[in-house]
Amino acid sequence: PDVKGDVKLVGAALSDIKGTKVPSVFYTYNDTPVALFIICNPDIDISRLNEAHRHNASVYTDTGYCGFCEIIAWKGGESRYVIVSTLNREKMLGLFAKV
Repeated sequence: PDVKGDVKLVGAALSDIKGTKVPSVFYTYNDTPVALFIICNPDIDISRLNEAHRHNASVYTDTGYCGFCEIIAWKGGESRYVIVSTLNREKMLGLFAKV
């Protein structure tokens, strides 16, 4: 997805999670880390997260295991996008143009 605002690209990685390649892109927003994971598998179920609606699309949210970070996920075509950061949910949603 397109990034907007004062976001700086830090780096990217390609991880192997249980045999599935997962591209990861790392940003900072006002020195706060933001991680975007692109899961190219339409069978990945993100519906266990809390569903909300934004711009006629379903967005799924939850609090991270640590209790400090937020998780936001959405579907885009055949992919699932997941963002993890300590930013609040609305700020995280505002970083990506199509969410």
